Amino acid sequence: MAPSPKTGFHPFGHLFQVLWRYHDLLDYHLRCYRDIGKTFVLQIGPSFAPFKTLLNTSVPCNLQHILKTRFENYEKGEEVCSTMHEVFGQGIFGVDGKAWYSQRKTVSAIFTAENMRNEVVKVMLDNIPQLIEAFREGSAGGTRPVDAQELFFAFTMDTFC
Repeated sequence: MAPSPKTGFHPFGHLFQVLWRYHDLLDYHLRCYRDIGKTFVLQIGPSFAPFKTLLNTSVPCNLQHILKTRFENYEKGEEVCSTMHEVFGQGIFGVDGKAWYSQRKTVSAIFTAENMRNEVVKVMLDNIPQLIEAFREGSAGGTRPVDAQELFFAFTMDTFC
């Protein structure tokens, strides 16, 4: 089991730490990476029977294990998929299980190291100024909400089609 931030023996695990730091959760995660290491666990609920276990890692071999080698052991779950669906729809980041595996196999042929080096990065860099401008125009300079899913979909289509 990966290390965790200290909680003492607390019946709610890291729940209150996460809630108290929700406004700066990314800073909290960064502090955990610095203090604990590049892989750590946050548990919601008691350590002997947590309600949720959140594994955080930035170690390449761990990411490969989770996202490729043993992906079936690390399902996002209905709650995460439901939340991700709001932004990503039924895309690879918003689905789990067989749907995720099928989409991953489809895109893995596109995202080879050679393709990324030779083609995709160049096209993405050419298209990024248009994406930024679309965000500026769509949000009226940051004064109104913008449909990020629509803009990212257009960016993706411009990049890969």
